[in-house]
Amino acid sequence: TAETWPGAPAPNPLLPVRWQRERGVPRSSAARELEFAQRLTAQLSHAAPDVVFSFASRLDEHVRAASPLVAGLPRIGVACAPLAAERLFLEHVPLERVEDRLAPAVPAGSRVSGGAGLIETQSGCAFRAVARHRLRAEEWPATTLGIGPRERGMLVHAALAAFWNEVRDQAALLALSEDALDRCIAEAIERSRTSLDAVHWNAIPAPVAKTEAACLQQALRAWLAIERERAPFTVVETETQSTLAIAGFTLDVRLDRIDALATGGVAIIDYKSGQAPAAAKWFDERPQGIQLAVYARAHAQREAGPPVGALVYGRLRRGEVGAVGLAEDEASWPGVTTPAQLKGDGAPVRGWDAAMHALDSRVASLAAAIAAGEASVAPRDRAVCRTCHLQALCRIGAMPVDDDEARFEAGDDA
Repeated sequence: TAETWPGAPAPNPLLPVRWQRERGVPRSSAARELEFAQRLTAQLSHAAPDVVFSFASRLDEHVRAASPLVAGLPRIGVACAPLAAERLFLEHVPLERVEDRLAPAVPAGSRVSGGAGLIETQSGCAFRAVARHRLRAEEWPATTLGIGPRERGMLVHAALAAFWNEVRDQAALLALSEDALDRCIAEAIERSRTSLDAVHWNAIPAPVAKTEAACLQQALRAWLAIERERAPFTVVETETQSTLAIAGFTLDVRLDRIDALATGGVAIIDYKSGQAPAAAKWFDERPQGIQLAVYARAHAQREAGPPVGALVYGRLRRGEVGAVGLAEDEASWPGVTTPAQLKGDGAPVRGWDAAMHALDSRVASLAAAIAAGEASVAPRDRAVCRTCHLQALCRIGAMPVDDDEARFEAGDDA
């Protein structure tokens, strides 16, 4: 209608009006709105062989006139308008439906980005793995005030690496008094700040930064209390960069920490500031938490050394600090699940060697699917879609699915 197109100007009340008009800021003047409306109307007029513009002739019992930008067009009449619109839809070019579940195969000998997260994502949804790690598709980052989950995880990793680079083993940890332990933790947290951009950190309000540091200190103290109860160990590596050759391609991986155990083996530890799947989930047909198995395979490809005796996620989530994983026996890591205690779809497995072989087979199978270009839009469960945010690309909500449960209410989630 004439009242709405072109739109009325509405300058930003917080900026000088003259400054806005000189720079052509949207909605700053009537002239700018007229120019914009003319340009957009012209574009719409050429968008298809036949374009129908419509307007409400009456609104709230008041007669309305067509916008002067379209008033000069020939009228087809109210009775003809539905027929014209129907004809436009009926004359569209038929679409061809092609089911394509494969992306291009990974070239042999290539280096693929994504690290252990690529294999973890492949298990959750093959299409998501291709989109995120090969097409580099990313959701629009959420704006956070202060420190976001990703940055909080970076601080946890950096602080624990700094702590163990100084303390080195359990004997030194046990020798620390409570005051000395607090000082070591505070120093580690201070050094961890270098993992964040200095400009970002300085922009965080002082009370927020103080609260974040206090929460991090509580989490580290709770985790180190668990470390004190373990069997004797020595931290031999932190934040180790390594590679994994698998299925004809190479991945770069980073191992958060490797401990030498008193039993003669090693423990591979990965810190999680979020969820850490229970060990039984690692053996499912589509495993969760398979990253530690990836690290174990990468460790085995390095120079000969002690075998793996424990795979543990250090869960350092606010209010939920603990060790989740799989150990060869109680001596390797007291309180952690052993193969005999496994329950789940892929369990039980008989003995440590069988468990490690089963995990390695799952890693190899997922890597083979990556190499072949498997890219099916088939999320493992609802949680995968809820944390993905790439539904505009996979369009899972538009997929014809017979089973409503299999759709995961994707239309609503998307």
